[in-house]
Amino acid sequence: MIKINNLTIGYQNKAVLNDVNLTIEQGKIIGLIGKSGCGKTTLLKSLYNHNLILDGEILFDNLNIKKSSKKQINKLLKSVQVVSNDDFMLEEYDLVSNVLLTFNNYNNVFYKILKILSKKQVGQLLELLDELNIKEFAFKKFKDLSQGQKQRAILIKALFNQFDILILDEPTSALDINNANLVMQKLNSLKINKYIILAIHDLNLALEYCDTLVAIKDNKVQAIINKNDFNQEDLIKYFD
Repeated sequence: MIKINNLTIGYQNKAVLNDVNLTIEQGKIIGLIGKSGCGKTTLLKSLYNHNLILDGEILFDNLNIKKSSKKQINKLLKSVQVVSNDDFMLEEYDLVSNVLLTFNNYNNVFYKILKILSKKQVGQLLELLDELNIKEFAFKKFKDLSQGQKQRAILIKALFNQFDILILDEPTSALDINNANLVMQKLNSLKINKYIILAIHDLNLALEYCDTLVAIKDNKVQAIINKNDFNQEDLIKYFD
């Protein structure tokens, strides 16, 4: 369980969000909603960058990241995958080569050095490419992909790795409705025994796929709403 207690976060001692209290459970998609600049991205970043914590605490299974050793933090971060539209990708490399740059589950050191996948892993990668409707661009240079294709490539790089915690900043912002649904369906299929937290701008997608919504406005978390209580008319006000 991830627990956020009385959290104030920001940059250079200037608070972006104040007094955040939130419990994140496994097996659910947690969506952060609110207008641009409200603090969604900063809250996501605070989950893996304790330097943003000005006050309060974040506990990962009772491990306080602000008070943990470097060894403990590094161990935790190995279980975290982050998806952001400004993720580092090599423009001259093709999609698959970029995915393999950070792959963390090779069968042995020899395979890791030569970046060789097992037959099973090749199948898993092909399936992932197919599910996100980008298989035909697997060996196309990253610089030649469309914005939507680049966004899915960045997502695949994270999903192909092992993770317990998946943090996503606007993973559907450059996608048409069909591909956005494919992405959200994939995340929904992965959520069992995982923590999935995302910032999302599309309220319709949020209503359909998220299990809990965290509404942010005026430097605070204004509401935490479970799926049974979703009401689109009530939620629109957080985007004003």
